[in-house]
Parts: sequence; structure tokens; C-alpha cells
Amino acid sequence: MTFQGDERGLLGDKGHYDEQRYPIQWNTVNEDVLNHYKALAGLRKNVPALRSSAIRFYTAKNGMMAFFRGHDDEVLVVANSWRKPAELQLPPGEWKVIWPENHDGSKAVSGAIEVPPISVLVLERG
Repeated sequence: MTFQGDERGLLGDKGHYDEQRYPIQWNTVNEDVLNHYKALAGLRKNVPALRSSAIRFYTAKNGMMAFFRGHDDEVLVVANSWRKPAELQLPPGEWKVIWPENHDGSKAVSGAIEVPPISVLVLERG
């Protein structure tokens, strides 16, 4: 979920309770944050399962949570909240990492995958 202001790094400064209502100051936007949200929007646009309302829990343990998106569980979203890598046993089949963009997702993975610390991976069923 994205709220107005997230895309420009608005942190909800308590000194300006209604800051989110001000006109957007595009000349002072945090470009890294804005580009991150643009990339997420592009991912959602290009992967139909991420626009689906279908969501199904997969697992949550050892600092990780994973859930499926799509009516046929075609996308697996994995979040690691630990400050160290963690291993996730993947559901049967082959998966391809489609997020983050800089991840080496050129090859299919199966069995298990290492999830980097404090990160999210999005995998698509191969």
C-alpha cells in the first residue's frame, strides 16, 4: 500500500501535521525514493498477478514471511526482517526472481533460496 507522499520520501514530520496536503514540491523530491516507487509501479503493471486481489499465505518463521499472489499462486513474495540472510524452502517447481531488478534472476531456482537481510524478493513461477 502506498500513501500520498511515500513516493517522495515524506516521513510524516510531526511539525507539519497536514504536510501531505501541500502541493508536491517536485524540485525537492528524493530521486532514489521516487525511482524506487516508479520501479514498483512498473513491476505491478507488468505482472498481472500483482494486480490480482488473490493472496494466500505460504509461511512465516525465522524472521521471514512469504505469501502467494495471483489466482494460480503464480507469484511468491518473500520478506526477510532479520539482519542476516535466511534460507527459504520454495514451493515445488521452478521460480525466477523478478524483484529486485538488480538481482541475478536470469536462471530458474528451485528447492531453496537465500533471502538477503532486511529485504524483499518477488519470484514468479517459471
